[in-house]
Amino acid sequence: MYFKPLFFEFPNDIISYKDNQNTFMLGRHLKIAMAVDSLYETNRYFYFPAGSWCPLWKPTEDCITLEEGANQFLRASADVSHVHLRQGAIVPTADAFTNKIMNVHDLRQFPLNLHISPLMNTAGNIGFSANSDSFFVDNGEDFNSYDLSLGTVNEYEFAVSGSSGARFSIFFKHYTKAT
Repeated sequence: MYFKPLFFEFPNDIISYKDNQNTFMLGRHLKIAMAVDSLYETNRYFYFPAGSWCPLWKPTEDCITLEEGANQFLRASADVSHVHLRQGAIVPTADAFTNKIMNVHDLRQFPLNLHISPLMNTAGNIGFSANSDSFFVDNGEDFNSYDLSLGTVNEYEFAVSGSSGARFSIFFKHYTKAT
């Protein structure tokens, strides 16, 4: 997973080329917004491309659903970041702070939380389409992301599908170092 400007993910959205300092993507599904250029601001407009964006760490807050990209007025300061989950995404997280997770070995000792963002339209109707994402957990010693046969790693693929209801599946693959 890597940081990238919005226009990498939304090349047809001209406005996504403008705000590269305060709004960016982490991978394909997480949009980060933060006021990195001012210590004293309290609120600011941040750009959101078309679609539905749900606050990752504040599930009680409403999702932002837009038919076309628009600026949204959010709290802003140097110590506040907004992380929004893109519609249709499945993202695993762990509470690293509370569980004092410092490395892969620590991560494997605690449960993961799955954040699943359904597809939503501007009328607030929720639905699911076929979507899947993978999450890799290595043994903390010999993972090679270019060739899985060179290390020991578990791949978890999470999938959601269904038109009238949601079906959730987990697929597991174990890769072991070739000897």
